[in-house]
Amino acid sequence: MESLRLNKEIYGPNDVPAIINADNFAERPDWERQLFLFLHNWWDNSDYIEQQTSGSTGKPKLIRLQKKAMLASAERTCRFFGLDQKSRAVLCLSSNYIAGKMMIIRAIRAQSELIAVAPEGNPYEKIETTADFIAMIPLQAEKMLATLSSGAAQIGDNVGNVLLGGAAISDELHRKITARDDCNFYIGYGMTETCSHIALRKLGKDDDGYYSAMEGVTVTKDRRGCAVIDDSVTKITGLATNDLIEHQPGNPDRFKILGRFDTVINSGGIKFSPEELEKRVACVMNRPFIFSSLPDRQLGQKIIMIVEERDEQPVFTSPREKRELIDRLKPLLPKYAAPRDIVPVPALVRTANGKIDRKFLYI
Repeated sequence: MESLRLNKEIYGPNDVPAIINADNFAERPDWERQLFLFLHNWWDNSDYIEQQTSGSTGKPKLIRLQKKAMLASAERTCRFFGLDQKSRAVLCLSSNYIAGKMMIIRAIRAQSELIAVAPEGNPYEKIETTADFIAMIPLQAEKMLATLSSGAAQIGDNVGNVLLGGAAISDELHRKITARDDCNFYIGYGMTETCSHIALRKLGKDDDGYYSAMEGVTVTKDRRGCAVIDDSVTKITGLATNDLIEHQPGNPDRFKILGRFDTVINSGGIKFSPEELEKRVACVMNRPFIFSSLPDRQLGQKIIMIVEERDEQPVFTSPREKRELIDRLKPLLPKYAAPRDIVPVPALVRTANGKIDRKFLYI
């Protein structure tokens, strides 16, 4: 019978109903209730788990993930990272999301010990023991690294492998990770429909920006230039995404993410990926920003930059300063890609994973 070694206790299918039906269950922290409710679903008689998608393959929707596929994905990750009954993993993600659920399934499958902490703040501060594997969003990693100066304790003293996901990493976070050699950092590419990551990119000094497809995975391109995923391990065939990719020359198993097809800006007949433009100018921006577009009679769409005002400090104080900022951006961008306008906003809407939500760019 399956069991989970969780926070120094062992739980099995027969233990969870009593926990969630107890009078004091509602008094537990929200993240603990989510965890035990998922365990209850995992160990019920159904063949699937219902999960909300994030929109990588289209509009967000509720889908059914086969438990066999989730288990196969978990086994693959355990093999890659060498997780077994002697390993210890940390769960610092919400069990409402696929990433948190998969951490639990990996621990069940590998019979490794799982340390669960509240999915907020700096997870590193909550780890009281060593861990072989921890998954987190980039925002958590930024908080973790911010507490560690060059003279502080090494991450590798406590954590062996860190897997990032849920959002893109900033240039600043990438620089901080590259500056350290005491821990293995990876970022995964995947989505709810694939149960978890289907490709990994190791961060650090040798990072070339390419993801490597995992065992059993083939990633091709459709006529739009978007990734199409086949996975013999989880039995996925022809899963079309909206992620624009570029394969490494001569190596079909490695690819870069260029941006999203559904956010492409068509300005004057020339198509631009806002994500790619953002990468190019990140080095000169000291506050959150995003590229977007507005309707334009001549161009169809005109490129604009939306910038978050920080600490009540204006992005610019005069039209002249705005023009100077645009002039600084021009040499970093492709021809015709310079923003026609810069729009300050009080705050950019973010998802639960901390990334800017492009669906809520109201101008």
